[in-house]
Amino acid sequence: MMSRFAPRYALLSVFALSTACDLEDADAEPSMALDEDDEFRACTPPAYSIDPRKSLFETTVAVLTPFSMGSVMSAIDVNAGYPSTPMVTYNNIINNFEAGVPSDPGSRCDDFSDALGIGTGLNGYPLECERDERLQDFNMASWFPLAAVNRIDLMPADGSHCGEQRLILASNAGARMFLIFEAQIPNPDPGCIEACRPIAEFWESLSSKPIPARRTELQQAFLGTHPTLSAAGFGPFMSADNLTFGSGQIRSNNFDQPPWTLREHKLVDNGGVLVSVEVAVEGNIYGELWNDSSPWPQTPDCGIEIVNQLDPLLA
Repeated sequence: MMSRFAPRYALLSVFALSTACDLEDADAEPSMALDEDDEFRACTPPAYSIDPRKSLFETTVAVLTPFSMGSVMSAIDVNAGYPSTPMVTYNNIINNFEAGVPSDPGSRCDDFSDALGIGTGLNGYPLECERDERLQDFNMASWFPLAAVNRIDLMPADGSHCGEQRLILASNAGARMFLIFEAQIPNPDPGCIEACRPIAEFWESLSSKPIPARRTELQQAFLGTHPTLSAAGFGPFMSADNLTFGSGQIRSNNFDQPPWTLREHKLVDNGGVLVSVEVAVEGNIYGELWNDSSPWPQTPDCGIEIVNQLDPLLA
């Protein structure tokens, strides 16, 4: 779950950028003339009125109506140049929870064994297979949108990309399942952090707009073409290109069967069809490595590394 405050400051920091990367005059002489208010102005970013429930984490039901599972899947297909086959793409994600045969496209949960040879695995660690989430196939109609989320705060300092734009959908057809589409947005001018400003300004503008306008603009930005963002070099956020290796991901938060599990999925091409490949969840270690008596050979080194990270975390 994102921090309530950090994204707001990240958003404001983008607004505070004062010069475009390609407008600096290398031959200009620096001015040393300051009036009495310059020092104060240099340390005080401009004031912006940000409503976090509109410009960071939009959950208003009437705003989110365009984001059915079918519309999201179709956009993911079409915006990456594939035919619109929303049910096929959706089922190929759900198939990650199902056992299969080697000829099946994408990945199945029994593709690999864990490193100890105990059972099915991923990245060498155990992976439960099969799970009840597999019963969600052909079940797009049960899904509903929960949030559109601005994660421009995930933009790296070098401006190599413009952070993430996310949609969260849920299904109560089983116990409870979430799919989080975490699209990493390419920077139209990689390395120039200023080029990401239009996304920040887009979200900032929503703070002062009514429900119909927010609904239309979010639909354009996430699924179709938003005129201002398109003019700045940004395509629609929901695209397989933004949810694959080297970019973003789809995460599933799974409660249909205990124990709860968080999983990560990447979309890849398979003969002109999008399929889903399950990968290890980035930034999360296997739970048993926290246990000093765990049989996994990585446990001692992992424990040492965790202890070594305490000082920086507590500083």
